[in-house]
Amino acid sequence: MVPVVDISVIRACRILFGRELAVTLDFIRSIDQGRVKSAYRRRALETHPDRFSAMDSVYVNEQTIKFIEVTTAYKRLNEFIFAREENERDPFERARQAEAVRQKPEPAARQPNRSRFYCGNIPNRVLLFGEYMYYTGSIPYHMLTEAIIWQRGLRPRFGDIALRWKLLSTAELGAVVASKHFGELLGESAVRIGVLSRFQVNAVLFYQRKEQRPIGEYFTANGHIMQFILRRLLIEQRRHNDQFRSLSVFRKAD
Repeated sequence: MVPVVDISVIRACRILFGRELAVTLDFIRSIDQGRVKSAYRRRALETHPDRFSAMDSVYVNEQTIKFIEVTTAYKRLNEFIFAREENERDPFERARQAEAVRQKPEPAARQPNRSRFYCGNIPNRVLLFGEYMYYTGSIPYHMLTEAIIWQRGLRPRFGDIALRWKLLSTAELGAVVASKHFGELLGESAVRIGVLSRFQVNAVLFYQRKEQRPIGEYFTANGHIMQFILRRLLIEQRRHNDQFRSLSVFRKAD
């Protein structure tokens, strides 16, 4: 018996195995932990932000979001496979194992170690504020990913802005979404099929970034960092970025 297949399972399959994949019930029945782990390793290698440390900070942020989506998809498929295997097991065997666990003395409680702090030198490039906090050891990696997801969820969506500004009609937006390649940004797809110009896409992206909530707000609102510490980190981040912006201008002049 296969557990209920909701949209999150189908989306996770497409993220790990490719959006061109036809996710059928037979395919879902056939996936196992080994196959999922192999797909995850391949996609994690393609999207891990450390591979793009020399790239523009906006691009690094986009890759970080993709990496988070890949990791979330991997966890969702593992949950689904576990539930499927539980449903397929002999109910009497499940009852025996549950009784054995109940009678077994409970070990001392252990908290999962989710906090992975960065150890190393700060990258020699301009850094977004969330990146600066992570690379200075102010926050662990999981907190950075949570803050990025929070910030992304609250910012106005590209398609909504384009509709509100009447740059796209509802039909044109649907065509852009339908033609979007795996991993391709919505704006890039719109330029590729010719419904938006590069200037229009850049204008929407500029507005989108201007309207999104500051990432530092996530840490103060949730009590992770006090306001005065956040202000100090912001000053330090600006100083860090200023030296590399100055270096970039010097190299261009040279």
